[in-house]
Amino acid sequence: MGLAQAFVELFSYFSLVAIFPIVIGLVLMITEMYRYSRRVFTIVGASLIALGVIFRSLASFNVAALLILLSLIATILLVAHLIKLRVQKQEWLYQSIRNMVGKTKEE
Repeated sequence: MGLAQAFVELFSYFSLVAIFPIVIGLVLMITEMYRYSRRVFTIVGASLIALGVIFRSLASFNVAALLILLSLIATILLVAHLIKLRVQKQEWLYQSIRNMVGKTKEE
């Protein structure tokens, strides 16, 4: 089985029961990245993602499709984390410039 066939099989056996927990889990984990809430969202989100992957595997188990699915989930979380780091860096730079300008006005 080729990679393209595994990719097609990955999405052909998805049902709403498998997609819903994965999407909600990703939303909860990304929310936890931006607003810390004592890891509650991370635990619930990871559990929902695992549940969605299990539901998808029950429809048709294929190792290649499972690895593609896990890679897509990891890529989405990595991109969200990189965006968060970029926003924090811009916010820090803005705050430092604002503090420098505020100090020069006071003097």
